Amino acid sequence: MTDSAYRRPLWNAAYLIEGGCGDDGFMDFRSGLVLLGREVFTRAVADPDSLAAVPTVIRMSREESGWIGCEALHYAPRNAYRQVMGETTSFDTAMETAVGSMRRPGAPTGAGWDVEDDDETRRRLPRLAELFL
Repeated sequence: MTDSAYRRPLWNAAYLIEGGCGDDGFMDFRSGLVLLGREVFTRAVADPDSLAAVPTVIRMSREESGWIGCEALHYAPRNAYRQVMGETTSFDTAMETAVGSMRRPGAPTGAGWDVEDDDETRRRLPRLAELFL
């Protein structure tokens, strides 16, 4: 799921929302989007500016509580496996095999822009720019 969100426009939206966003931060941001549910996730991938309507994003723009990124989601399957099976070696081996056979994007897709260019960001993400710029 998170690979489908590996898109430059969404990364620029994450950068704006979080006040900066590197590789690891964008990976965590995409995981957090999964936790916000199918509708929010799907809408954000298609139209990153739609995130301006998400309550957490609105709170973040007001510098209130809230955060979208969720690094812990990356570890949830392994931790659950450990609780049930008492070990993770067989899980790690199975995951390496599965991920190794997957076709995953090497770089984000979609047209990007210099997110530091406020005018361009306002043009491409008008609702988010209104909240954060």
